[in-house]
Amino acid sequence: MSQDPITPRLDLATRTIDLTSTVIRGSHLDLVSLVAESSTKAANETIRWLARERISEKAFVYAMQLGRNIAQPNANGLSVLEKLEQTSSRLYGLDLIMPGALGRTILYDERLRWIGTTEAVILKYHPPAYTVEALCDLFASTNLKENDPRIPAVKARLRSVISKAVDSIHLHTVNMGQGTKSLPARIEELPKHYMADFSLTGAIRTLQAMADSNILVQMNCCIIDLLDWIFHHWTGKLVLSVNNEIAFDEQLGDSEFKLIVLIENPLQ
Repeated sequence: MSQDPITPRLDLATRTIDLTSTVIRGSHLDLVSLVAESSTKAANETIRWLARERISEKAFVYAMQLGRNIAQPNANGLSVLEKLEQTSSRLYGLDLIMPGALGRTILYDERLRWIGTTEAVILKYHPPAYTVEALCDLFASTNLKENDPRIPAVKARLRSVISKAVDSIHLHTVNMGQGTKSLPARIEELPKHYMADFSLTGAIRTLQAMADSNILVQMNCCIIDLLDWIFHHWTGKLVLSVNNEIAFDEQLGDSEFKLIVLIENPLQ
């Protein structure tokens, strides 16, 4: 006799609720320490959940350690996180499938929550597979330089964990109808161009490396995925100019530094 199709759905909901109860007990979650130290009941519950999800404990800790503080969401990004957290315990439709527990747990960790906002941005323009590769590249770049021959091996080790995180957060951003804040109307109306995953992550790494200084970025077209990431993660003043006309000029965080993006020839 075939298995009742409702059973695995209920099982997913149950597993999600299990980890939710573990996470919400602490107001300031340190996900890596929680799993690595495994000295509390909450840690043991989390490790059991990882086992049920077929995620290696060592692989998980390794990946999340690399992912700490690569970026931080700004005021726009934080508003996205608030929406994602508001849906974290809501059942979706009649299938009883809740937002993934791993994704929700990441959103509670201040050093890892940039993953959720970055994925929400990327998923507006690219499929989940692109998102996985982009995040693998960002994680690997934290301790390896560009073109290091070890990068493929590191990304292979990261991919299973990041794939689970992407799938889990994807339930928030797509299935639950949540996404990012809209870009300024003047930007949204421009013809849109997109970057390859390695080009996007290279640009993000460069911006983060220069975040403690004023930056001028010149574009000869509207590179929408990068602009959207900047819009949700630059923590200083952001100025967007289209053909020498200011389209956006706001302070988005506590940083004293300014990022100016000049977009020229936007009709190409």
